[in-house]
Amino acid sequence: MIDLLLRLVGIRRRRGRRIYAQPPLPPAPPPPRRKHRSTGSMPLPPGYIQSRTAPAAAPIAPPKRVFGPASMPLPPGSVQGPSAAARARTREAGKEGRETAAALVRALEQAAPAARRARQPEPPPSPAPKRPRWSPMRALRARGAIWRPRLARAGRFGLFYVAPVAVVVVVGALVLREMRHIGVIMMPLSVPAVLADSGRTPEVLARQLADQVDQVRRLTLADRTDRPDDAFATPLPRVQLPPPAWSRQGIAARLRDLFGAPVERVSGDIVQRPDGKLSLRLHMTGAGEIAARDGIAPADIDANLAAVAGQVWRVAAPTLYAWYIVGTEQRPAKVLAILQALLKDPTTGRTLTDPAARQAVTVLLARAEVRAGDSRGALATIEGLGTAGNLYAPAAAVRALALLDMGDMKGANDAEDRVLALAPGQAWAHASAARFYLSIGRFNEAYQQARAARRIAPDDGAAAILESAGLIALKRVPEAVEVARQAVQRFPAQPGVQEALGNALMAARRPDLALGLFDSELKLHPDRVPALIAQARALQQLNRNDEALAATEAALRVSPSNGTAMLLRAWTLLALKRPQDALAAFEALLGSRPDMPMLLQGKAAALAALGRTPEAVAVLQHMQELMPGNPQLEAELERLKATLK
Repeated sequence: MIDLLLRLVGIRRRRGRRIYAQPPLPPAPPPPRRKHRSTGSMPLPPGYIQSRTAPAAAPIAPPKRVFGPASMPLPPGSVQGPSAAARARTREAGKEGRETAAALVRALEQAAPAARRARQPEPPPSPAPKRPRWSPMRALRARGAIWRPRLARAGRFGLFYVAPVAVVVVVGALVLREMRHIGVIMMPLSVPAVLADSGRTPEVLARQLADQVDQVRRLTLADRTDRPDDAFATPLPRVQLPPPAWSRQGIAARLRDLFGAPVERVSGDIVQRPDGKLSLRLHMTGAGEIAARDGIAPADIDANLAAVAGQVWRVAAPTLYAWYIVGTEQRPAKVLAILQALLKDPTTGRTLTDPAARQAVTVLLARAEVRAGDSRGALATIEGLGTAGNLYAPAAAVRALALLDMGDMKGANDAEDRVLALAPGQAWAHASAARFYLSIGRFNEAYQQARAARRIAPDDGAAAILESAGLIALKRVPEAVEVARQAVQRFPAQPGVQEALGNALMAARRPDLALGLFDSELKLHPDRVPALIAQARALQQLNRNDEALAATEAALRVSPSNGTAMLLRAWTLLALKRPQDALAAFEALLGSRPDMPMLLQGKAAALAALGRTPEAVAVLQHMQELMPGNPQLEAELERLKATLK
């Protein structure tokens, strides 16, 4: 069977080695015939030479009587027996004859080949073989003759033994890899007839939802400046549609279900209510219902699918979901609620058990508490991490922000230095240091840290935003405008990039151009608080104080405890000739920061506008104690004292 298969594929199997033909020996001559009268036809043994004549036979003597009287005749027909000595001599003679005959036979057998060769003619001497002339082709053919059978044997071994084993091993490895890295499978959604008739089939909506879920992942991973390099230690799961049944993904999914590690599958139902509106429900394996939307118009189904796409990551990758919420949600109260529910769901009681994910979400929760104005709560949250928090660089960054907000400058500096020591060479650490140094007025160091972050992450728009802010602080406005313009061209959808160009134009005293960029930023990100505050400042410089007040109030609706928005609102109220409301706003801010110079200056201006000049003078004197030697403050104090005379 093997020979037949090999002949079919063009391989001829050779058995044994090649036997080269030899010239045949000449036939041996016939043995000589005996020349004898009685036995002339009997052949002689090989090598035996016949004598010329044979001796005549001797007559047989009559027996002699050896016992009894010699004269006594023997009975008729009787023969006298031999004596014992005669019998002994006969035995000895027979034994010697047998030995002689045996020796003769052995001698004949040994002499026969030599005699036969002596009678044969000598073969002529064969000529000396001629040595073939060397050539490359002869050498190749010789080597081919040697290696061809070896290669044939190796090929047969590989074909019948190695290839089947390799196929089994490779297919098994691929299936095991798919079992480990199989992602979230988006099953077809059940849809009502109103959507199916418009081409929104279950498969189309499932593919659209999978694209939206993957878009959330890409958007979160795009910003490297604000995230540690090891934020996602394990590979993130892929989002895919149901694989074919007999593909390796399909086999891996069935094997995982068989071994008790079920695949995360997302299914959904879209139901039409009697009023014509739609209800959307998403379910996930092991988590139950993960998203619910009601009162959806059929034309708004795409926007609602995009809104619920992030909920898939809440179950599949909690750390990614937490970073997504922090980066896209601008309302601190909502961020706090989502992160607290992620750590422990109040409805189901399910807690986040992965230690690495729990640590990352806890640090993000503390950062959200700092932004919400609860710095003491943020420090308590960080302390809850224990010794692991002391070795985690993002925790040290949040501690620096909290201590800075509480006025502990030395502790904040030490915490920020620890960030750079724990995460050397990481873009997010340099970006954190740049923000910290900008907030405390160390502009040169802030610019250097921003440049370091951009060198590490040149394709990140956030690093360019920080560099532009550092140049503005250093009064290098043309360079800041150019850096921000390049960032807008490269990263037009990056949150804050158009706002950065607007801030650079504000520094260049072009609030009219900056206002258009702030409007563009708010169209892309309507709830971005820094863009609302920048828009209010541009409107103030353009003397459009009513619109500026509306912008500050919009920022406070998103972030009610934002101190910058509250301060800007107070100054806007003062510009609108509403000193009583402005005074109330300044006093509310002074409750938490009683020695902040800008707040004291605003309170004094509000008191002076209300005609309460002595109180305004007292406030400015307290401010002079905090800032001795300030010429502008001294001039304002002298002006108010002059009005009292």
